[in-house]
Amino acid sequence: MPRIWYISYLEYTISMRVWRVFDINVLKDLPGFLVFKVEGKKSNIFKKESGTHRWQRVPPTEKRGRVHTSAVTVAVLENEQDTTIEMDMKDVDIRAYKASGKGGQHRNKTMSAIEVKHIPTGIKAQCTSERAQSDNKSKALELLRERLQELNTSSHNNQRVAERRDQVGYGLRSEKVQTVQEQNDQVVNHISGKRITCKQYFKGRIDLLHGE
Repeated sequence: MPRIWYISYLEYTISMRVWRVFDINVLKDLPGFLVFKVEGKKSNIFKKESGTHRWQRVPPTEKRGRVHTSAVTVAVLENEQDTTIEMDMKDVDIRAYKASGKGGQHRNKTMSAIEVKHIPTGIKAQCTSERAQSDNKSKALELLRERLQELNTSSHNNQRVAERRDQVGYGLRSEKVQTVQEQNDQVVNHISGKRITCKQYFKGRIDLLHGE
């Protein structure tokens, strides 16, 4: 993405449209990539901003007056929630058995080894390293919790990635949901069909584009 487009988008969309209307916290600010958190009573309006945005302008350096077109993809995701998993012991099957291998008679002749299984997912964990069954049980349950947490985190991340992909599409101009035309002093929302001036747009009146 051209640096000039990034500067334009950062300046207009964040400084003009957002700073005066919502509480904002920029989380990541890189050339061509911007992540920010929006809070406020009407911040849910940003859900309607997801998709491909097209920006048309005549740069000051353009000597022939040609219109330059850029595009940016916008994804609007809910705030990250705590994904810490709570394991219900009713869903855990616990089995004691005799350990094999080195470790002496106590290890090989007593039911000290423990295998735990999370019934809903089928995930298992075992521990045979300790002499006492209670210690093996504690460690096996701890390992099971870690594996369930990894599964839950991975599933959550995959869900957010899929949600983002559905919103941004492929970034093609044919997928545009909104167009800013500086040369014509208008902003067009292709979903609602509403139009406003660039001045209104830069003042943060995106509510006018979405019929709010």
